[in-house]
Amino acid sequence: LEPRVHLLSEASAFSLMRWGSSSRADESLNERMLSHPSPRVIARALARWRRREPPDDLTLIRLLKREEEEVLVPLLRLLKERSIPAFACARVRLLSENHASAAVRVWAGSIVRAKNLV
Repeated sequence: LEPRVHLLSEASAFSLMRWGSSSRADESLNERMLSHPSPRVIARALARWRRREPPDDLTLIRLLKREEEEVLVPLLRLLKERSIPAFACARVRLLSENHASAAVRVWAGSIVRAKNLV
């Protein structure tokens, strides 16, 4: 399914995620949905993230490079609740200083302060 997730329409992705929430496949499905091109699908998958650790390093790098507030706010919220990998610190600090969205700057700034990334 993972190589084809990007081919799903947004509506199909949401339907699949609703179906998956009632099964054991939920965590795996959420992880796969992080590769969908729609920021709304990615945001929903991040909001439903239940694992103790953040997404894998390559996924995290790819998501941190995105500029959409819709993706970055739930991602930063997730990172604040969990550990933040060392490689992500510089990007989070940059987001806290320079992102166009106030919400992204606030969430990134809260991570910078909480994790002492100054």
